[in-house]
Amino acid sequence: MPPVKTIFRKPFFILLFPVFFVLHGYTVNYNAVPLSNALVLLLEYIVATLFFSFVFWLLYRDITKASLMTVALMLFYFFFGNVIDLLRGELGNSFFLRYRFLCFISLLLFLLLFILIKRAKPFKKLMLYLNILFLLLIVVDLMSLIIKIPKENQKTAFDPVKEGFTICDSCRKPDIYLIIPDEYPGSIALKEDFHFGNFSFEKELADRGFHIVPKSRSNYNSTPFSVASTLNLGFLNLPRTQQDFSTVQYCYDLIRHSLVLKFLNASGYHFINCSIFDFAGQPANEYSEFLPYGIKLVTAQTFADRMFNDLRQDIIHGQFGLRKLREKFIFQNLHFNDGMLERTAKIAAEKSGGPKFVYTHLMMPHSPFYFDSKGNRQPVEKIAAGNERWNKNDFIEYVQYTSRKLIWLVDQILSSSPSPPVIMILSDHGFRYEDKNFHPANEFMNLNAVYFPDKNYKEVYDSITNVNEFRVIFNKYFDQQLPILRDTIINLR
Repeated sequence: MPPVKTIFRKPFFILLFPVFFVLHGYTVNYNAVPLSNALVLLLEYIVATLFFSFVFWLLYRDITKASLMTVALMLFYFFFGNVIDLLRGELGNSFFLRYRFLCFISLLLFLLLFILIKRAKPFKKLMLYLNILFLLLIVVDLMSLIIKIPKENQKTAFDPVKEGFTICDSCRKPDIYLIIPDEYPGSIALKEDFHFGNFSFEKELADRGFHIVPKSRSNYNSTPFSVASTLNLGFLNLPRTQQDFSTVQYCYDLIRHSLVLKFLNASGYHFINCSIFDFAGQPANEYSEFLPYGIKLVTAQTFADRMFNDLRQDIIHGQFGLRKLREKFIFQNLHFNDGMLERTAKIAAEKSGGPKFVYTHLMMPHSPFYFDSKGNRQPVEKIAAGNERWNKNDFIEYVQYTSRKLIWLVDQILSSSPSPPVIMILSDHGFRYEDKNFHPANEFMNLNAVYFPDKNYKEVYDSITNVNEFRVIFNKYFDQQLPILRDTIINLR
C-alpha cells in the first residue's frame, strides 16, 4: 500500500499526540526531568489514549471518529491550565472560570462535539493534516533536543580563568554549610515592624562563635531571584524586574547551573542538595507547593494537576472534607522542614573522602506558623487559615521556634564535623506582608549569621548583601581576588 494512502487511512495521530506532548515537556525542561519518568508518563498516556479510543470506537464503530474524539479529549486534558491562564488574564476571577461552571460547560461541549462527529462524513483530509502536524512537531522537538543537549552540557562546564577564578590546590577547603531559613527577618526589621528584640537567639549564636551582620540585606525580595543571585555571585540579567513565568524559569536555570557550585566542584567539593531547588545531577527534594519539580514540570498544566492545585486551598480550608488529604497539605511544610533538618544533621556526621558543600533550605519561619515559641503546635484550624488570619504575634512566636531549630542544627554540625566548617545562616529576604504599617525596605532586611573557623570576620562588613557573601568566603578561604559588588537592592513588586 502506498505510504500516502496509509497516512490517509490510519489515525496515527492518536499515538503521535502523547509522544509530542511528553517530548516537548522533556525538551523544554531538559536536565530537570528524569528520562525514566518521562518514559513512564508517556506509557501512561498511550495506555489512556488507547483505552478512550476503544471506548469511543464502541460508541461510533468507526476508528477515525473514535480517534478524533479521543484527541479532542486529550487537547482539553493537556492544555487546560494554559487556556485557563489565558482566560484569567482577560476575565480575572469571573464566575465563568469557576470549576463548577467549567466542568458543566465542558461536559455540554463534549456532548455536542460527540454528536457532531457522529453525524459527520469521513475526515480523510483532517486525519492527514493531524498525522502530518504531529509528525512535524515531533521532528521539530527532536531537533531542538539535539541542539539543546550540547548547550546544556556547556552550562555545566566551568572554565575558572574565564569566570575570574583560580583553583587553589593548597587551600584548606573546609566543609561549607549554606542554611537558608526562608523569610527570616534581620534584627532591624524585627524591631521596627514587630517591636521584637531577637537578643536571645543572637547571643546563642555569638556564644558559639558566630558573627551576626547587623545591617545585612538581600538583593531581591523573592526567593528564586535571591537564591539565584547568591549562588551566582552577581546580579541577574533580567529582561524586566518583575515576577512572571519567564523570569522565574530563568532563575531556576541559573540555580541549576550555579557558579558557586561549579567552582566548588572544580575545587574537589562534594555537593549535597537539601533544598527545594533543582541542581544539575541533584533534583529538588520533594516539595511541590513552592514549584513543580521533576515530571511535574511536564504535567503541571494538565487538567488533573491544575484542578488539584487550584482546589488545594479549598481542601485546606475544609470545604470538601477529605481530612487525610487536608492534613497532608497543611503539614507539608512541617514534614519538609523536619526532613531537611534531620538530613543535614546526619550529613554533618558522615565521613567523606573530601570537603562537602551542603545547601539546606528551610521553609520557616515562612508561613504556615506551626508552633509557638515553646514548641506547642498551633490548632489545626488556625494553621489552615494561614495568612487570611495572620497576626504579628503568630509570626514572632514561630520566629522564636525557628531560632531554636537553627541552634539545634548548628550544634549538630559543630559537634559532628571532623574539622571546623564554614556555616552561613542566610535568609533569602525579610518578611513580606502588604500592610501600610510595615516598612517596604524591611522586606530586604534579612538574617545573616556566619561562622568562620578562625573567628576572623573583618572581611564581613556590616551592610553586606547576599550577592557578596560567597565572594567574601572565596576570597578568604580559596585565595581568590573577586571584587566586592555594589550592595544594590531590587524590588520585584
